[in-house]
Amino acid sequence: MIRQVFVFHQKDQAEAFYHKIFHREKVKRIRIQLEEGNTYFIRVEIQQEHLQFYWKRVVLGLIHVFILFQLPELAKSILKKDYYFSNKHEIAHIIPILQSIMQNPKKYGSQSEIKSAFQFYYLFVNEVKLNKQITFIELVEKCEKEYKDYLIDVTGYAIDEWKREEEYQEFIHDLRTYLKEKRPRIPTLLITYDGDFQFFKPDGRRYTIQELKTLQYEETLHFIELLSSDFPLSSLITIAPKEIFIYTNNPSDPKMILLQNVYQENATIRSLRKFPFIGKKA
Repeated sequence: MIRQVFVFHQKDQAEAFYHKIFHREKVKRIRIQLEEGNTYFIRVEIQQEHLQFYWKRVVLGLIHVFILFQLPELAKSILKKDYYFSNKHEIAHIIPILQSIMQNPKKYGSQSEIKSAFQFYYLFVNEVKLNKQITFIELVEKCEKEYKDYLIDVTGYAIDEWKREEEYQEFIHDLRTYLKEKRPRIPTLLITYDGDFQFFKPDGRRYTIQELKTLQYEETLHFIELLSSDFPLSSLITIAPKEIFIYTNNPSDPKMILLQNVYQENATIRSLRKFPFIGKKA
């Protein structure tokens, strides 16, 4: 039987950690105690056969608390001192991105900066395995010299992600403005998407490749070049329908989300099986 104690000086931190490590079957006993002052003790008992599960859960729990409660202030300091940010609005947008990267680094790829996020796990796991009692704030302060450089790297990546998001929003704004000022060629466009796009006129006749090429030839949209060639948004913009109906089984596909962002209330997504012209030929 392994017994361990975790000490927190803030109730919300203690509760966040408790809920992160609690497991009815594998954690034999766990309880929170408020003792002298504003100190919370979380006492845990774990059976030997569940030890590897336990170490991982505890370390991820400590990192979770660190990301929620310590990281924002550390990130502000890094953004100001190391990256020379002073705009509060920009800082407020970058910090949640950094928190997201730290919570789930695998989601963001395998760049060296992302690999730095994993170093927190290795730093914390060594401390957890060596000590029967761990005070959270002391752990954070003790490891700060070691993780500070890693955190600077990951913050740099978060800045790049923020810049990409800003560029994306500007791009969406340009598209919306263009569509708002452009006179629609047709009132309604039907779109099917099941790995590739098919565009249909309101009567169910499909737009041919030649028709789409002719429409694109008539206009030059420099910002469309930002899109991948397999996404015919340039055709969609030149057709410039007043509203679009998208039939797909993949509503969460990034391309579907982009179309919704551009057309907003003028975009409707429906199940592919509800397409009214199944089998219709051009």
